[in-house]
Amino acid sequence: MPQSHSNIKGAFHVLTRILVLLLGTSLITFVHAQSDMVECTFQSTYTSLEGRGLYIQSGITMSKGLTTQAFMIDLSKSWTIDSPSIKKLASGTGWNYFPSGISSDGKNWYTLKNDRGEFYDSTTNTWKEKFRLYIQGAFGLTGATDHANDMLYIPFAFPNANRRIAMLRINLKNGDTQSDDRPFSLSKQSLYATAWNPLRKSLIYVGTSGVFEYTWENGWKPFFTKGLDTISPSGSCLVSVSGGKKMALYGGMTQDRKDTTADLYILNLSKKGKEGWTKVPMDPKQKSLYSRKEAACGSSGDQIIIWGGTATSGDYLDTSLIIFLTRQGIHVMNIMVRSLSNTKDAPRLLTRVMVFFLAASLILSAHAQSDKLDCVFHPTYTSLEGRGLYIQSGLVADKQAHYSNQTFMIDLSKSWNANNPSIKRLADGYLSNYFPSGISSDGKSWYVLKGDQGVLYNTTANTWTEKFRLYIQGAASLTGATDQANDMLYIPFAFPNANRRIAMLRINLRNGDTDSDNRPFSLSVQNRYATAWNPLRKSLIYVGTSGVFEYTWEKGWKPFFNKGLDTIHLYGSCLVSVSGGKKMALYGGVTQDDKGTTADLYILELSKKGKEGWTKVPVDAKKKSLYSRKGAACGSSNDQVIIWGGSATTGLDKPVCPSQRTIVFNTKTMKWTDRYVASK
Repeated sequence: MPQSHSNIKGAFHVLTRILVLLLGTSLITFVHAQSDMVECTFQSTYTSLEGRGLYIQSGITMSKGLTTQAFMIDLSKSWTIDSPSIKKLASGTGWNYFPSGISSDGKNWYTLKNDRGEFYDSTTNTWKEKFRLYIQGAFGLTGATDHANDMLYIPFAFPNANRRIAMLRINLKNGDTQSDDRPFSLSKQSLYATAWNPLRKSLIYVGTSGVFEYTWENGWKPFFTKGLDTISPSGSCLVSVSGGKKMALYGGMTQDRKDTTADLYILNLSKKGKEGWTKVPMDPKQKSLYSRKEAACGSSGDQIIIWGGTATSGDYLDTSLIIFLTRQGIHVMNIMVRSLSNTKDAPRLLTRVMVFFLAASLILSAHAQSDKLDCVFHPTYTSLEGRGLYIQSGLVADKQAHYSNQTFMIDLSKSWNANNPSIKRLADGYLSNYFPSGISSDGKSWYVLKGDQGVLYNTTANTWTEKFRLYIQGAASLTGATDQANDMLYIPFAFPNANRRIAMLRINLRNGDTDSDNRPFSLSVQNRYATAWNPLRKSLIYVGTSGVFEYTWEKGWKPFFNKGLDTIHLYGSCLVSVSGGKKMALYGGVTQDDKGTTADLYILELSKKGKEGWTKVPVDAKKKSLYSRKGAACGSSNDQVIIWGGSATTGLDKPVCPSQRTIVFNTKTMKWTDRYVASK
């Protein structure tokens, strides 16, 4: 049973006072350094500069979800791991797990997300948009920085006009970009790790395809694998150490993807002809301390600095920061040094204190499980005619975006007022905002896809279970369309097949079987499009920056009706079929200049052959603020379009929940209405 916020808060204060009395002020200093200054995150965007700093931006926190925090762990001075030297920077973009790089003078820090490059100026402590450049599925990609020439290399990007897989190179001094389009067939996305080796002047790649080396002049070639008997590339990190004489591969998921690993491999490159990887021995008693995935990693001198990350299933870490000293082979020490000195074991007491505080914060988080729903944008959702609009996860629109794992259904089998819809809470799900999903026609099986994970919600048992493992390139912000007559979910732009070609993925919602269509197409991908299934035409409809298209499994893609669709707001918009496919509705999103949200609603009439076309619905200027939103969950039933949630603003840093979460549009009367009417 949920506890009251006041009672929990009071209990936490009592526990805090007891802890202070027992442990004294020195531990308060530790807690301040680890907790109050910065939050422990995983999947952060980061980069490192030898002898200067480990720069960390965004990431997912255990307490609040996505954060915009940005800071630097100072590598120019010595410190202990219980009180590292940290410098807070201006809040960043909220772009977690994206490639980034910093110039050799420490002034220019670039981070990239899909079609945008953001630039942090360390001189003025400000962030600003630097350039527009399309990068396919940037989430989970990693980059490697050649600091000698101030070049950031990002494999597996799509920066060029014909969308071919490329190596993207960005000049960190001026932002100029180039791409290398020579083909290669390596595993992509978050299933690999990269780093620049300054000694060999090359990018090193470790992935499920093996270990490879890349140079701009010569392309790809195999690299040293001796001694690397187990590769756990998902969520691992790779760094160069000692000027490139050594490299370190750390952490990630085990090969069966059921646990995190503490594996640390050191590659020695200093002795020609004897290059090879050595696995660092691990004390079983301390394995839980070192096992983590999706941490931020850097190096300085002979030391590897690892910050944050998460243990299995997103559990808290015992401590935020660990260090490995490659010269002496000591796994963890409590002092980061500029010049080598004696080391000690990691302080056990401080570890226990960190666990205590994190456990206490978990008590506080129970308050979020109350019956009141978070207002979210970019949720994962799907709709079933006459049954329900199913909504899961999303970013909470309250001052600063963070993830919610709430799951619920808006009941479409009964009538209700828009200001008080009929809602049924479901078992909390995964943190899977903005991912493709679909529900079977009987309403029993709801599939949600997140990266390489397919999870199933069983409506009968009210439980979530992992259904299958299937790699989906850049699943975040992909959308799917469900053919409920045949219980098939279609997801364009996925990479489910062995050769990683762009494909249409089809998932059977009755048994989870999958197949893919690899016929090439050249449509705009990722979060700049919307899709829906049209049951009348038995096809998937796509609206994107490339235009309007129709897809069938048998015939592939062809152009679709676009008459009357003079303005398309694609990011954060939604598309639904209405009245059995006789109509379609395209709603909301971000304006074309990306400076605001829109209330635009277009209705496509398909019932009159030869007169098909889109009609823009007039909006009352006084109610424009009510209807303007992006990232809403959308569904349809009984000739009505049902819209829930979303954000009234464009950014992640200050999202605003719309003044009324649920709005309804009646396509028969062509008017917004205050009531949803179920079919009889």
